[in-house]
Amino acid sequence: MIKAMACGTPVLANAVGSIPDVINDGETGFIMENNSPEYITKNIIRSLQYSNLGEVINNARELIKEEFNYTYTENRYKKIIEEVKVS
Repeated sequence: MIKAMACGTPVLANAVGSIPDVINDGETGFIMENNSPEYITKNIIRSLQYSNLGEVINNARELIKEEFNYTYTENRYKKIIEEVKVS
């Protein structure tokens, strides 16, 4: 998902696990209700016809650049380690 977003590929995903933390429907990708063939087809068509698809692609790329880079990840791990030390 992250690699696809970084490459400019619109992402369609179910709202499971941490996916909703990354994909906001119509902003950084598209959330599907389920992964049945009917819903996949419906959502592929929805994404291709989405009037702001270019904006969704740009938003997704920016999110990945800002929150999934080495420095950001390193700082998140440092924060987690510090919180564990304090506990």
